[in-house]
Amino acid sequence: MTARKAKRTRWLLALLAVWQCAAVYAQEKSKGGADLLAQLYADARKEGTVIIWGPTDAIIYQRAQERLNKQYPGIRIEHFESIPEPLVQRVIAETQAGKPPAVDVIQSGSLRALRPLIDRDMLVAYPGWERSFGLDAVYANQRFVGAYNHIAMPASAGEAYWAFREALSRPTPTLFFEDRSLHSRADEVQEHSPGLRARIARAGERLTIVAAGRAAALAEDAANELAKDGWRDRVEVVSLGFVKPIDREAVLESARKTGRVLIVQDEPPWSGYAPFVRCLLDRLPAGALAAPPRLICGADQFLPFWDERPFLPSLEAVVAAARELAR
Repeated sequence: MTARKAKRTRWLLALLAVWQCAAVYAQEKSKGGADLLAQLYADARKEGTVIIWGPTDAIIYQRAQERLNKQYPGIRIEHFESIPEPLVQRVIAETQAGKPPAVDVIQSGSLRALRPLIDRDMLVAYPGWERSFGLDAVYANQRFVGAYNHIAMPASAGEAYWAFREALSRPTPTLFFEDRSLHSRADEVQEHSPGLRARIARAGERLTIVAAGRAAALAEDAANELAKDGWRDRVEVVSLGFVKPIDREAVLESARKTGRVLIVQDEPPWSGYAPFVRCLLDRLPAGALAAPPRLICGADQFLPFWDERPFLPSLEAVVAAARELAR
């Protein structure tokens, strides 16, 4: 979403309308924020129209208009369907010619499409955005691009309950990835919310297994198998619960305690949370780990609909890797 700086007022009001439509708008709590919003609204009413170009179905903007009419009457949305790339070039050309752009808002889910505007510092800055909406992806000299600040991957009923409950009360979107294979697993729900902290699913002294979602449940099963062979207190399982933000302190504390780390995920090796956790371990001082961290990841290919299991980490693979690291 972009605009020329001279169009700051209309850009922000349109953006607020779209966010309200998606049920992610949070009211400004501070007096300064309220004053700013009131001034933006007053200026926007003078212009009267917000022009939005983007690929989204017009019905979305019809609903946004309904919400806008209730809270900010007197502002009309005009939406035109278009792909963002030619519009970006049009905005640049009009700006270079000294003309105001004919478009106020460009909707795009691609940073690549917005790159020419980012490079020319043509995105509008709103210093209260990160504070008000809890977003942490502020790109290119505090210019807002957008992000999800919370991504949940529960591995148990308790994690799913609290992650979903708190997502409903959060003003910004939460991506919620819950693997269907976990629906048949029994688990106790904690009385109090753990917040964004990771869960120590099993305590151990010799090896840390870091995982989230289905992979964390798999790690618990692997620890149970190893316990049958007398390794009851050797393996510690850290269930992340959230892959964004990741509980870094829990990961580092467990790694320092055991000195060996196995990271398990269903995603391919250069995606998902495993590469981040692996890089996080580099913060430990030299010699803190007795062995290099090891990753067990899913296959780098599309998963077939009929049976995903041959392409995902298995119980046997996790048990074998844990034995090799912890011996």
